[in-house]
Amino acid sequence: MLFAEAQQLPDPNSFASIGWLLVGLGAIALLLNQGADFLARFKAKEPTPPLHEQYATKQELAAVESKVDDIDGKIDRRFEELRKERSVSVAQLHKRIEETTSGIQARVSDLMGSFRELKGAVQTALKDTHNPFGK
Repeated sequence: MLFAEAQQLPDPNSFASIGWLLVGLGAIALLLNQGADFLARFKAKEPTPPLHEQYATKQELAAVESKVDDIDGKIDRRFEELRKERSVSVAQLHKRIEETTSGIQARVSDLMGSFRELKGAVQTALKDTHNPFGK
């Protein structure tokens, strides 16, 4: 009888056979899932801790908030100190740059004057020696 039923099965390469195969696999997956859920109901569960152990009290929360506020205030004060130190150091740096650059133009003018004097002295010395390369 089973042999007679096997002769009536569709071609294994047809779309109907592939569809029935997918339906069968889905049914197996569904049965496994439902079986796992059924067995999970009988497993021992971990006891839930009491609420006073799981959550903080208002006093504990206030103590933590005050510690956080203290730390936050310390951080803010330190940042303010660093900002002031930086602004002072930047001001000192600008002052040193100004001091350094303020006399540059005068020094350049002095050097140019010295070079002109040196050029005149060299030209005079060349004329006095009757150098054929001099003008």
